[in-house]
Amino acid sequence: MALAAQAQSDISLDSEWQLTIGQRKYSVQVPHTYNVMEGLEDYAGEASYRRSLPVTADMKGKTVRLCFGGVYHDATVYVNGQKMGEHLNKGYTPFSMDITSALDFNCENQLEVHTSNAYTV
Repeated sequence: MALAAQAQSDISLDSEWQLTIGQRKYSVQVPHTYNVMEGLEDYAGEASYRRSLPVTADMKGKTVRLCFGGVYHDATVYVNGQKMGEHLNKGYTPFSMDITSALDFNCENQLEVHTSNAYTV
């Protein structure tokens, strides 16, 4: 996963994230899938990933996009609690979204990705 500012280098978001499934919290390294974790091999349901978002001064005034290599199979993305978009029923396909409107250059920004691998009909 990467954060890209218009005509700038990518900033990788592959690092430590907080994963929440139900009431349980885990520290995980992204890229990640929770179905490789002990006890969750057969889990089908919701989970959320959260971390701070590295926003730099040189991004101000530019379009900033999050670029995902893939999420299985549903993802809803929030920046600072504001819903930025969804990528639903797509498997591990890449997607990106503009997050410029939600960024705050005066404080730490938060990124949260709600995921679900629940079976759909």
